[in-house]
Amino acid sequence: MSTPESIAAGHAAMAEGRARAAETLARRIECKELLSAVELRSALGVVQQAIDEAVASNRLFAFEGPGREPYYPAFYADATVARSALELVAQELLDLPAPSKYHFFLSMRTNLGTTPLEALKCGRVDEVLQAAAGFMNT
Repeated sequence: MSTPESIAAGHAAMAEGRARAAETLARRIECKELLSAVELRSALGVVQQAIDEAVASNRLFAFEGPGREPYYPAFYADATVARSALELVAQELLDLPAPSKYHFFLSMRTNLGTTPLEALKCGRVDEVLQAAAGFMNT
């Protein structure tokens, strides 16, 4: 049964979680782990329409940053990994929230023996797609 105290504690915990998430996002932007639209366009040599189309088709994902501006994972601009492979895997992750997709790409997966991003750098696209399908089922 909910009490006024438990409800207040729940609200406080949620506020603390949102504050930590905002701090983490700000740190990732500052460290250039996440790029603004201008930075990504410059790095990829594309126009905004190409980025918007990639987001609309789930090939690219963005975090909502300060001022509600989108920020994109810097690994999309990493020349050591095929962008087409990143896009295939992002599509496999469907409509998961950006933090979940980001976590998938950068977290060690025992079935890969490394992170999906590192596996993609080695050309292991099919294995990463399988890992993404498994991630969707957890």
